[in-house]
Amino acid sequence: MFGHATSRNETGAALALLDDFRDRVAARTDLLAAAHSMANWDHASFSGDELCLAVTQIEHTRRFLDAASVQVLAELDSRGFTDSEHGMRTGAWLARESGLSNPGAKSRVRTANKLRMHFPKVAEALRNGQISYEHAAAITSAANPRITNQIADISDQILNNITGTTYEKWKQQLGAVAELLDQQGGHRPGDDIADNTLRMHRGLDNTLFINAQLTGIHALSVEHTLNSQADQLFNQHSKDNELSNDLPTPNRKTLLALALSNLAHEHTANNSNTTNTVGHGSGIELAITINNTDTQLDLSKLTDHNNQPLSAELASYITCNPTIYTLLTTNNATTLHLTRTQRLANKAQRTALAHRDGGCVFPGCTNPPHWTDAHHVKHWNNGGTTDLSNLASLCRYHHMVTHRTGWTMSITPDCYFTWMTPTGTTLHSQRHQRQQPP
Repeated sequence: MFGHATSRNETGAALALLDDFRDRVAARTDLLAAAHSMANWDHASFSGDELCLAVTQIEHTRRFLDAASVQVLAELDSRGFTDSEHGMRTGAWLARESGLSNPGAKSRVRTANKLRMHFPKVAEALRNGQISYEHAAAITSAANPRITNQIADISDQILNNITGTTYEKWKQQLGAVAELLDQQGGHRPGDDIADNTLRMHRGLDNTLFINAQLTGIHALSVEHTLNSQADQLFNQHSKDNELSNDLPTPNRKTLLALALSNLAHEHTANNSNTTNTVGHGSGIELAITINNTDTQLDLSKLTDHNNQPLSAELASYITCNPTIYTLLTTNNATTLHLTRTQRLANKAQRTALAHRDGGCVFPGCTNPPHWTDAHHVKHWNNGGTTDLSNLASLCRYHHMVTHRTGWTMSITPDCYFTWMTPTGTTLHSQRHQRQQPP
């Protein structure tokens, strides 16, 4: 009798679990169906007010989905299931299964774990739709191991400050609070060199992603240098835009990125000028395989150090002034002989170019000679010679402009230059920052 009752109870419990499972599957199916339906709405028929309402409702719904996501991720990670069953840590597994970036997926798992272990009030606010995932991630990110408990203790105040404040202003205030707590605990930003970090990873089409954190004097120095360089670039681009609408002035974010690139280029140029031989202006090493039957350089075979192919435009720019290192091999790539042959303007030619051009020859540019490349007007790949009559001093930016699709550059008998833009505008070169005489 007792055994029979136990069996009935176990059966009832099993049926209840099965019903619960079916309900969960049905709910998941309904959720996916609803989301799919929303994605296929005829949005063109919506009024402006309806579109605004739809956007706000979708974003509010996203908060609940994010809350569910971090709860499930934290539970999954605590079990170590993806490691034991799939041989991958939770973040890497998530990136593979969802198509997220590896850093993004790992960051999401870290946020989920911190919310679960240290910030239950923040997790509850996310579940209730009071805050966004970005708010939750900002709080967990600000809470480094030294101040996690202190941040958790004042999480109510941090959450209250969100109301009526823009995300940017709130995050700035959060950072100030975190820095103050760190200092009160004896930590001085800048004392720990490990607080300065920079991560880089490559994307598609020769894209480089950079994420950096600098403290103390390092932060002040880099900020000042990049802003100063960006200001110079803004002035130069503004002058270029007055010459031609084909050269629009970039926004500040783009100018800062170009400033970083210019500083790297200047460093390479300065290092090259201190040696007996002139290194290639871009400071980039590339590889290309040439058979003994090849009569000209096939840029489609050009690859970077990660063996990734380059676009034709980028390859054209980089190989304009290369230092070529010849690696002679057999058909099966066995090395027979290694030489170091320079195919750049030599030191004497660069001195002559500096004397003749006085810096970048693009009209209105103020970059000095040591910031310029010796550009082959008739490209080396097309039979151009490394002679003064075929060389022009161009700063890195205007060198890249010259290599853009639709731009052509030509030389006059007295070694002045002209450009034809894609819209048919003709630009005339300068020497020593003086416009070409009529």
